[in-house]
Amino acid sequence: MNGGGSVLTCPNGQSDRCVFGDLAYRLPDVWIAGATWRLGPGLELSAMVRWLWLHVHDRIDVRLTGPTLDDHGIPQHIVLYRGFQDVWDTRVRVSYWWRERIRVGAMLRLETSAVDGNAVNPGAVDGFKIEPVGLIEFRLLKQLWIGGGYGITFMRPIDVTNSVFKPELASRCANMNGNLADLSCEARAAGSARPTAAGHYTAQTQDFGVTMTLKF
Repeated sequence: MNGGGSVLTCPNGQSDRCVFGDLAYRLPDVWIAGATWRLGPGLELSAMVRWLWLHVHDRIDVRLTGPTLDDHGIPQHIVLYRGFQDVWDTRVRVSYWWRERIRVGAMLRLETSAVDGNAVNPGAVDGFKIEPVGLIEFRLLKQLWIGGGYGITFMRPIDVTNSVFKPELASRCANMNGNLADLSCEARAAGSARPTAAGHYTAQTQDFGVTMTLKF
């Protein structure tokens, strides 16, 4: 990968496979809001919402340069369409102080899919998810707390039958000599002429975490 600004030269004896690339993409922004209500002595209700702007991470843009691109049929510009969309992550937690040193709680997390059903691809398989979680926290010392949690995430089954990704369009565009007026070449330029992930998907994930907190 070129750092930019310098003249590109091929290493000695490697001119037959001399290709330089530049990769560009954006990381998502995350917006978080939350609140806690005290329902009674030792009883709390907390709610949090996260908004992940994954639409800004929707495409990966690759630029290639080098003297051997044409000889090997490598395009100068490659776009990888990912089909990402924004995600809403909502969490509701109820916790109770059982005696002074122990806090127990339960949480329910709901998360929308990062990709539309027809945009599932080998690099991104996702769907609507629900996760119940059990939580517990102990005070070992005056300012030291140890917490733990266990949850199981269930993803809604997904059936992909009409994928937006159509790998056959890449070869069809090549047969059209890259004619941008052709629909197959438009799809390749947009990054959707890549392997599909048609099929039936489901997932179940177990999560376990341990935390240590110092409170002053």
